[in-house]
Amino acid sequence: MRMYLLTAPRWVVGLGGGLLVATVVAVVFRLDNSTRSWTATVLTGVVFGVLLGGGLVLSVTTQRGELREAAGELPPAQLSAAYRAAVWGEIPSDPVVRAAAARVAQRRLEALRPRILVAIIAIAMTVGAVLHALADNYGLAGVLAVAGLGWIVEFFQPARLRRRIELLSTENGAARSV
Repeated sequence: MRMYLLTAPRWVVGLGGGLLVATVVAVVFRLDNSTRSWTATVLTGVVFGVLLGGGLVLSVTTQRGELREAAGELPPAQLSAAYRAAVWGEIPSDPVVRAAAARVAQRRLEALRPRILVAIIAIAMTVGAVLHALADNYGLAGVLAVAGLGWIVEFFQPARLRRRIELLSTENGAARSV
């Protein structure tokens, strides 16, 4: 998750995510089924947007708590640096921030879903995208393809996080980055 999602007010995250999903769902439903009324299409988008926005707020709240717990009592600037270092970029030279970043990366690694489950979901999304494209249902095929790509990226997260933890744990990590 991006740092601005963890530092933005929860209502902004929920509203932004909900509006984005509501818009995408409404457009996809309208393009895929032109016989559906605009009212039904918009209401479908709103329902999906509210559900996803609420879920996003719960997810961000949980992740904020876990980040704070894993990173310890760092000031906000160092907390941001630790989170960024746990995910990408330069390895911090400050050993306190580097240790906090390693704990955050370890927590993220522990929270990942089992790889076999991720692989099954990614394959199902990809097959669904192909089948919908063959049935000329391009809107849903596109949504499934994007979702499938997200699951494929998650499939490779454990190896990337283990490498990141290794870099954050070494004494000479300050000179390296990924």
